[in-house]
Amino acid sequence: MKKYLLGIFAVVLALGFSAFTSPKKSAAVLTGEKWFHFVGDATDAGDLANPNMYVLDGTGSTNTICEEDDLDYRCEILIKPQAGGTKPDLDNFDPIAEVTRSTPE
Repeated sequence: MKKYLLGIFAVVLALGFSAFTSPKKSAAVLTGEKWFHFVGDATDAGDLANPNMYVLDGTGSTNTICEEDDLDYRCEILIKPQAGGTKPDLDNFDPIAEVTRSTPE
């Protein structure tokens, strides 16, 4: 029995540690996308395509400013950032998610 005690102890430790893992991070954090708040005029196509018209929403990991509604004007987008991470990469505009608002500003 003494021969198996160390093996049993190792299995118990492994099960114990695997039972208390941290929660999974959101897909946005895992794949690099971040939430950016649109601060331009949503009726101006130039503003919509200008990365300088977007600011990072906090750390970018969650949408904290706009509620998800089926409205007319862009409020936030979940998209990969440019190098540096503070502006969205709008060259190949393909947001993972978009949140809208009722007014253009």
